[in-house]
Amino acid sequence: MAGDVAAVRGWITGRICEARWLADEARAAACDIEDQAVFDATTQLAIDLEMFAAKLADRLTEVDEQCGSLGIARAPRPRLT
Repeated sequence: MAGDVAAVRGWITGRICEARWLADEARAAACDIEDQAVFDATTQLAIDLEMFAAKLADRLTEVDEQCGSLGIARAPRPRLT
């Protein structure tokens, strides 16, 4: 069971890092966009990706809490960089 928790944590952490990276990329791309509608859409995409990353971080916390309530040892938490 602890292996499953570690796998879930690793998957969620990977998606958080990916969403944060994509948000940064969208923001960087938005700097070069002159069309206001495309700029707004790209900026909104960055915001949505950051919200997605935050929701996944919340889910990671829920997984940790569920493990604690079930008496399952928590696997080491990877760094979010």
